[in-house]
Amino acid sequence: TALMIDADETALNLPWELMADTEGPLVLKWPVGRIVTTRTRPRPERDPRDEDTTIAVLAVVDPSRDLSDVDSELAALRRLGEMGYLRLDVLEGDAATHASLAGHVAATAYDVLHFSGHGGFLPGRPGLSGLQLADGPLLTRSIVDLPWQKPPYLAITSACWSARSAPDRRLATPRGGGNGVAAAFLSAGASGCL
Repeated sequence: TALMIDADETALNLPWELMADTEGPLVLKWPVGRIVTTRTRPRPERDPRDEDTTIAVLAVVDPSRDLSDVDSELAALRRLGEMGYLRLDVLEGDAATHASLAGHVAATAYDVLHFSGHGGFLPGRPGLSGLQLADGPLLTRSIVDLPWQKPPYLAITSACWSARSAPDRRLATPRGGGNGVAAAFLSAGASGCL
């Protein structure tokens, strides 16, 4: 009914979603997920038994102010908040800075961090990959070093290159950053990254 892939951290770069059999792509037949096996010890994850029932979401939206569809995306999130399904905090445009992001994650244990913006990936130096905030790039080392009250259960990064990783490298880079943005969130203690 489903396919779960246990991938070694050095094979994160493989396009596992393109796996196919004689009938076509497996992702069109079954739900497919991936678990990363690593020799790196990520920060401890949160225990949902110790949490309240409110889903706290931090949306970091269009820090560069040049994306066209973010208004409808943000409106959908706000509707969910108005229906009582979640608590929503928003850092939008010029307010999406390093300091404001750090302040928010230090003050609140967000369940979901949702980023909509630009990202970059450098295959030869994945620790210099990151997400673009209003005042400059949030590099992988900075993601790991954010003063998380508790890391999010889920980081959603709607940004180009944010799921990429360099081949034959570990989840965390030697200087403590991540092998790309998703690896940095996992190293910081997030349970998952989309």
